[in-house]
Amino acid sequence: MESEKRRLQKKLWRDNNKEKIQQYRIDNKEKIAKLKHDWKVNHKEEVSEYNKQYRLNNPDKMKEKEDRYRNKHRDELNRKGRERYHNNRDSRLDQVKKYASKHKKEKQEYDRKYRIDNIEKRKIQDKEYGKNHPEVRLRNNIKSVSKIMDKVGYTNTTEYNFALLSWSKSVKKRDNNTCKICGGVGDIAHHIEYKCRKPELSLDINNGVTLCSECHKDFHSLNGFK
Repeated sequence: MESEKRRLQKKLWRDNNKEKIQQYRIDNKEKIAKLKHDWKVNHKEEVSEYNKQYRLNNPDKMKEKEDRYRNKHRDELNRKGRERYHNNRDSRLDQVKKYASKHKKEKQEYDRKYRIDNIEKRKIQDKEYGKNHPEVRLRNNIKSVSKIMDKVGYTNTTEYNFALLSWSKSVKKRDNNTCKICGGVGDIAHHIEYKCRKPELSLDINNGVTLCSECHKDFHSLNGFK
């Protein structure tokens, strides 16, 4: 009974002295913050247990609070997320490899099902990737061509023609589609050492240079090649 009476008296005093209490908090902001921090450090387990129970008992309030925080600090959270993603690339790859080796059959089955269910999507993705990364496709084409190098007339094969197309795109991408003679728009990848003279260099990206159609025509006319 006495404690209840005391509690009511405190409440009444606080209600009658709201302005004084507010002013005291403003004047002693750092002191109050230090006292709160020290109390939390000394009662770490109690605070942790209280926070845990509060989150369990008030899921709606916690969700609302988290949503407000995310909306207010969206740019900062996105930036930190990108940094964390790039900084942990190696560890993330290790985790993927460990999981793949541990669940090899499940992954193979998942990949097979994904390929079947997304045939059209994968075709579009492969086409876009090949367009933006011709040098990667060139490496794969060279591997295919290397398997038939010993055969007579390999330069007339479909594999070689695909490799040559990837070589052309890679050269033009490297030179930013700019003619190296006049600085105009380059739409032709020219072999420095001609294919007929050194076919072994015909797929070497360092044996190519980007030219516009006029400069390419002039170049061949001066050197006697069509």
